[in-house]
Amino acid sequence: MDIAGLGLDPSHNPGHIYNLTYLLRSICPHGTGAYIFGGTPAFWRTASLGDIPENTNCDASPHIPAEVYMECFDAISPWTIGRFTTDKECELWGEGRMKGDADCITKWNEERGSGGKVDYVPVVLPGFSVRFPDFPKEEPSHSLLGLQSLGRQLDL
Repeated sequence: MDIAGLGLDPSHNPGHIYNLTYLLRSICPHGTGAYIFGGTPAFWRTASLGDIPENTNCDASPHIPAEVYMECFDAISPWTIGRFTTDKECELWGEGRMKGDADCITKWNEERGSGGKVDYVPVVLPGFSVRFPDFPKEEPSHSLLGLQSLGRQLDL
């Protein structure tokens, strides 16, 4: 199941996530378990550390350490919509955020062995191009064009 938005509100705290995920796992039919896909804030890993670049719209509660997300969710999927609009910004996001997220989760998984594996599923944009006959002749405000942009994100 997918739970999106936990940690997006500054009033959210670890208890919110622990309680909800515990409840969801406990009501699953005996023996079937639950795979909980967590749609997390983009800055899920670093908000509680105060490690947010200046002039960045931080979307994560500063009260929730990264360990809480990794303990409660089977997959972490940080929300990246609106975080970049050009291919260069996409590359910077990949190197600056996605790589750090993936490294953090890899380390977490290695330390816990098979008993606490967390998957990393970052949100990627397929890219777009605006070309309609009635559309103004200006260039689109975003330059993530088509599948080439998607391919770049998947290569990060």
